[in-house]
Amino acid sequence: MILCVYALVGSPRSLQKVTGIAGERLRGIVFDGFVAIVGEVRRCPAASTRNLRAYAAVVESIAARVVAILPVRFGTTFDDVAELTLALRSRGAATRQRLRAVRLRAQMTIRLVCESESGDASRASQSRAAG
Repeated sequence: MILCVYALVGSPRSLQKVTGIAGERLRGIVFDGFVAIVGEVRRCPAASTRNLRAYAAVVESIAARVVAILPVRFGTTFDDVAELTLALRSRGAATRQRLRAVRLRAQMTIRLVCESESGDASRASQSRAAG
């Protein structure tokens, strides 16, 4: 079994009715000032439309129960708690800072579609990050 990481959250909350994409029970692993929400799975989940949608639903369910969440990239797995601990301890201060920044906030995605100079709307849509 390996650990599939779904999110980093500011404080542990009840996840009793939340299960992972393989139906696994989720649990929190507490670090210094934050919690990693993980599930134990047999293998890294395949990048399929079904799994990506299920993963997004799990993250949204976790987000509904906490005041600060940093979703983890789909398919992030670790062999065991020791490997996860090593990865997260080195990022502890930055993770705590980012969780404070997103406290009581939600992510939004806005897509703008406009016509290009040639009149082709399909090629004109671009994503840009606000700075």
